[in-house]
Amino acid sequence: MTFLERNIRLLIAYDGTLYQGWQRQKESPTIQGTIENILFKITQQPVSLVGAGRTDSGVHAWGQVASFKTASSMPTATIKAALTALLPKDILIRRVEEVEPTFHARFSSRAKVYDYLICDHSPNIPFFRHYVWFLPEPVDLDLIKNGLSLLAGEHDFSSFQSQGSEVSHSVRTLYQAILLPGPWGGFKLRFMANGFLRHMVRNMVGTLIRIGFRRISIKELEEILKAKDRSQAGEMAPARGLFLRKVLYK
Repeated sequence: MTFLERNIRLLIAYDGTLYQGWQRQKESPTIQGTIENILFKITQQPVSLVGAGRTDSGVHAWGQVASFKTASSMPTATIKAALTALLPKDILIRRVEEVEPTFHARFSSRAKVYDYLICDHSPNIPFFRHYVWFLPEPVDLDLIKNGLSLLAGEHDFSSFQSQGSEVSHSVRTLYQAILLPGPWGGFKLRFMANGFLRHMVRNMVGTLIRIGFRRISIKELEEILKAKDRSQAGEMAPARGLFLRKVLYK
């Protein structure tokens, strides 16, 4: 990094329906790739955008954070206005600010918050089909709450980690695992942790819904957690209900 370079942080919301996740790919549209291409047009410099989390294909975000280094002297307000004008309407830059040189969107984060949106009492409403998991039958919310309480805390979450993860260990601290009402009359599951494994939220949600359907018990969930074996847990919930709500920093 030269002394002229600035460190810029973006706060981003996006609808992930039409994208193959966050991370840039050669052949497919991604959130990172789309924003990097527009930043190149704005600054006339190659940009490497670092995201706080790599959301999967079809996953959405309200509070994704990303940062990049640039030698451009363009004011942050001008960068934001240009991004707003040039980006597709399913990506919104909520904030642009200059931050200290040591800030890193991923490594400086202390926790992330995810919401998963579910509806269990109505058919698949067309307007919400890309953002909500519509269940075929009602679930027992009290049982799901009990399951959430069991998952909270520090555990080895190997049973909820999909293959392909590059992490060195599977122990995470789940600070918050709660059920909240949804704005459309359904409900949402909120998880806050110091880190998440690959597909961890979606795998936990799929297992919790099995509990809500009374197909497995709380005791069996406890055994699944202790087993550290992905094959013991439930099927993975669809991507469409998952939102990266917020990234927390020191």
